[in-house]
Amino acid sequence: MKISVLLTCYNRRAKTESCLRSLMEALGSYNRRTDEQICIEVFLTDDGSTDGTAEAAREVIPDKNVLHILQGNGNLFWAGGMRFAWEAELRMVADRDYYLLVNDDTFFLPVLFNDLIRTDKYCVDKYGMHGVYTGHIRDPKTHKVSFGGSTSKLLSPRDEPLECWSGCANVMFFAQEVVDKIGTFDKRYIHAGCDYDYTRMARKAGIPVLTTYSFVGECENEHRKRLEIVTDTSKMTFSQRKAYLLKPTTGRVDYLIGMKKYNKLKYYFATKPLFYLELYLPAIYRLLQHKRLLSLQKKFMEDATD
Repeated sequence: MKISVLLTCYNRRAKTESCLRSLMEALGSYNRRTDEQICIEVFLTDDGSTDGTAEAAREVIPDKNVLHILQGNGNLFWAGGMRFAWEAELRMVADRDYYLLVNDDTFFLPVLFNDLIRTDKYCVDKYGMHGVYTGHIRDPKTHKVSFGGSTSKLLSPRDEPLECWSGCANVMFFAQEVVDKIGTFDKRYIHAGCDYDYTRMARKAGIPVLTTYSFVGECENEHRKRLEIVTDTSKMTFSQRKAYLLKPTTGRVDYLIGMKKYNKLKYYFATKPLFYLELYLPAIYRLLQHKRLLSLQKKFMEDATD
């Protein structure tokens, strides 16, 4: 079985090294227990790191036939970096059975590959087709769910894979047949949202989107930690506010892209007007959105302690 692994990184040497080391350990754990061996090729976009991330990655996986390090220009961000890796993989690999998309700040548990293959078998048996699977990820300190599949809230592991509305690519696994049907990531996304978008594309095409059986990795949810959604932009100058709202890592522009793609009515009559209201009249925006912002902040904290 051949799996292409895609990830992107920027100046996170220790985390990237830990990510790759745990990936190889999980692979070894699986291959030691089964006759159906997995072979992987890793395509890593190093988006202009200056802290020796690429060198650390090469120390973990010295075989150049297994690890392909792709040099970005520092302006690819996460979505761009993942597409960059995917495009390189498509040029270099004639065939593969599955794709595994991961985040470089995720530490993988030994059950990773066993759970992914098991989930795929469950999906094929139940739905008669391969699906898209998002891994349950837990906080390394609290062991509460931090990333994974969502419906109206983030899902925790149960006795079997759960259907979800969207999922993230801290761990995302799918067969070549899925790519044949829906293609790769939407090229419009800059930094965030393209993984959630991919699960929505799959569901729209009738492809099942499921969680894994159990936790397959660990990662702290830094999105909750920063709580950028409640940043008081009214205290910024206009130039600062514009730069903040358009900054790729805040995800505001990517949110607009996603909303326009899936809910044009809400985009034109709510999302886009509110974006410009925050840009030009931030105090009024904050007054109108006060209850919503508090509700979102509360939801983040509830998910963090669930």
